[in-house]
Amino acid sequence: MKRFWVILEWFLYAVLVGWLHFRGDWQWWGLGILLALLLLLLDRCLYVWWLKPFEQLSIQIQYWWKRRDLATVTRLFWERGNEQTRLVLTSLGFALIWPLLAIYVLTSTGSVTAIGLVMGLGLHICLFLLQHFGNIRSLETRFCWQIKRLFSDRELRVITGVFVGVFVLVNALLLVR
Repeated sequence: MKRFWVILEWFLYAVLVGWLHFRGDWQWWGLGILLALLLLLLDRCLYVWWLKPFEQLSIQIQYWWKRRDLATVTRLFWERGNEQTRLVLTSLGFALIWPLLAIYVLTSTGSVTAIGLVMGLGLHICLFLLQHFGNIRSLETRFCWQIKRLFSDRELRVITGVFVGVFVLVNALLLVR
């Protein structure tokens, strides 16, 4: 049921911003959002085949992939994807780079698809942080894995608040653009 709400949040975001700002180009905006989802899937695939190929989930996905059972591969990603803890696009390092990337794309490109792609990635980080806000230790191991230090609960809450605030400000910049 939790996954349903995530899909609904992505869909509502895409429709709302597409309707408010990209009335004539809404299909290109939607394509950018879909490309962001595909990039997140590619991140998960890199985890399976390159970053952590010997973890249990990775071995199972590789096994079913070789047998060309895409339904089982999809089910494993869907049901057990939370076991992938070191995803590049779900990390503090990427969250620090994202605002610069978003401002660059919003101010320097006219491509609605590129804007949709970057905003979709920001939406993913924002939703991830809000979903894990109640479990700070999970947030630390899944989001701050690139930084080799322990964060206090207060620091992680500040990081979450700052990123959500930046995401809202970038969306405001998008809507007034």
